[in-house]
Amino acid sequence: MPRCTLSCLIILDAYNPEISASISSGASGNLDSAQKRGSTILNLKCVDVQTGLMGKTLLEFQSTKGDVLPAHKFGTHDVVVLKLNKADSGSPALGQGVVFRLKDSSITVAFDDIPEEGLSSPLRLEKLANEVCN
Repeated sequence: MPRCTLSCLIILDAYNPEISASISSGASGNLDSAQKRGSTILNLKCVDVQTGLMGKTLLEFQSTKGDVLPAHKFGTHDVVVLKLNKADSGSPALGQGVVFRLKDSSITVAFDDIPEEGLSSPLRLEKLANEVCN
């Protein structure tokens, strides 16, 4: 397992104020333009849930619109938030995690806590300012 992934997950809690500021500052704007910029992936479905990474929960997401994820700028170790696809940009996140694995057809994110509801609905991931591993 990459060393930075563990470091990111361990110190994620220490950066919650900075990440919260990033969420609120990046919350404005059009979701379609955010997807074109590569900072948001829309229309995702949760296809797998696993336990791993020091008790973290790994959620795997795939596109609801095809076999391949749309073009994006997400990378491993990026901090992301999970939201309902139709939620307003300022709405609270279902969860916050770190990108663990990327494939052409899926993205896997490690979460501390996962929501009890909402995973069966269309979802989106929003990339946050990556201050944790810099």
